[in-house]
Amino acid sequence: MRGSTSHLLVRQSGQPLTSHGAGFTVIELLVSIAIIGLLISLLLPAVQASREAARAIQCKNNLKQIVLAASNYEMRNGCYPKHGDTVGVMVHLLPDLGDAPMYRLYEPYVQYRPGNPIPFRQSRPSYLTCPSWTSDKPTWNHDEAACYFGNSGWNFDDPDHRDWRLNGVITISRPPNAFNREFVTVRSADITDGLSQTAIFSEDYPNYSHEYVAPFVGADQIFTADLCEASTIPVTWLFSSRGHWDHWVQYDHLLPPNQHQCIRVWTASSRHPGGCHVAICDGSVRFASSSVDKGVWRALGTRSFGDNSVSF
Repeated sequence: MRGSTSHLLVRQSGQPLTSHGAGFTVIELLVSIAIIGLLISLLLPAVQASREAARAIQCKNNLKQIVLAASNYEMRNGCYPKHGDTVGVMVHLLPDLGDAPMYRLYEPYVQYRPGNPIPFRQSRPSYLTCPSWTSDKPTWNHDEAACYFGNSGWNFDDPDHRDWRLNGVITISRPPNAFNREFVTVRSADITDGLSQTAIFSEDYPNYSHEYVAPFVGADQIFTADLCEASTIPVTWLFSSRGHWDHWVQYDHLLPPNQHQCIRVWTASSRHPGGCHVAICDGSVRFASSSVDKGVWRALGTRSFGDNSVSF
């Protein structure tokens, strides 16, 4: 018994001297750091993707509210709202978006009055803000820039009126007798291609990396768009007037999203990877790929051209 007890005491007293589990070696520490770094690098894209997915959902919901507001406006007034010389379509929609107080600020400037510019500019409301929106223009006021634009289609030769008119849904209202500028008022009944086959709003933002110089700019916007699409001459100046949320916020369906953009060719775009959200006249919101067929995209932008078999 005494020998056995002595042996136990030796083992217990000697244990701290022979144990190797009290710390890490340098190699073990480096391996652990490498594994942690690898896990972070694998998780970070997934976290960013989940954040972008949440932003995209919010952006889609914003467009949903805008198209529903436009539908309410059409039911109350018998036509869809138009851009005016002083204010844009989003100002007309403020009451239907639940923002009557802000609309009252703009109301004196809704009707065209020569020499009556707006002396102020309100910050963009949160419900008109895409969470993914950023601008690559250094001098751009982020709080004033538009995130959502109305589909004006493009100019087409209207033989019934002997001038060029827009074939989209959100057209432009100009002073009476203005040359080639008194565009038609659009009602839901005028959208003979089908409410479910016609776009009314989309995302857009000033993307100056996609701005090119068209060799020709004329009334025939399809011809201009084809030249724009083939252009490799980048724009060397920055536009300053297009894109304020309370002014003209129009885009066309001449070229697919996130593609070339020139003067008179205003392409839909977004900060979402791979395409942009598009609101349809029936109240739905779809995601249009940047690689969507050009013919399909153009058909989606017209209200009464007989091209109503649109699928994307």
